[in-house]
Amino acid sequence: MAKLKCNCGHVIVDQTDDLPYKAEVIPDQNYTAIFDAVTDSVCKEDTVSEQADAFTGVWIANSKRMYQCEACGRILVQIGKSDQYAFFMPEDEEGKHIIGRIAANDGTH
Repeated sequence: MAKLKCNCGHVIVDQTDDLPYKAEVIPDQNYTAIFDAVTDSVCKEDTVSEQADAFTGVWIANSKRMYQCEACGRILVQIGKSDQYAFFMPEDEEGKHIIGRIAANDGTH
């Protein structure tokens, strides 16, 4: 995905990593499948590189992309595995930058 146009006309650019307006969504019903797949595929790989590739494959298979427009705050959620998106508008100003407010955490705190 390189560029995506929001309903407000703003162009959302996805050409690098660590974007504050991009997230991955994993439906709750997929968590067990992810843990099972990680155990079955990732842990069987010999090298760190192979483990990372296996994990990435599991992650991509079970997640959807989500973006938040920096101009209007709309949330765009990937429909299935297509390049189509459903659009949702925050009800107030507080929700306009909700994705960027999620701080990275290594799980130890």
